[in-house]
Amino acid sequence: MKSAIWVHFPCVTHTKVWNSYRWVSRSCSLALYLRSDQAGKNRFSGTHRGMANVGPMLGAMMEVSKGTFAITRAEHYMASGDWVAITVEFAGEANGIKLKQAGVDLIRIDDGKIVEVRLFSSDQQQEDAFWGQ
Repeated sequence: MKSAIWVHFPCVTHTKVWNSYRWVSRSCSLALYLRSDQAGKNRFSGTHRGMANVGPMLGAMMEVSKGTFAITRAEHYMASGDWVAITVEFAGEANGIKLKQAGVDLIRIDDGKIVEVRLFSSDQQQEDAFWGQ
């Protein structure tokens, strides 16, 4: 089930990436101490802590993809305690590569705020090539 309540994200340029996180019964915002784990071996891989690091990373993703990177579909919202798993599809163009693939975003919510995001791609090698080093 999806609701029409959007996650509030303070920087409009990154809204395209985060618009797909809708919640059944509440609206969430990103915590200032957010932790984001990016899989793979590309320029964005690794653990990024705090909005001071995550926000610019999302901005750089939009720069590299010239604004084309987006979550194109989000469904199957599965909650277990503080965790929500969402099956997603994402797409974009960068480095001469057109990316379109499925994935899973695993999000932890604490006190109404998204505090942790873990991303899983169905083809990590393609995503690594897409983002480059």
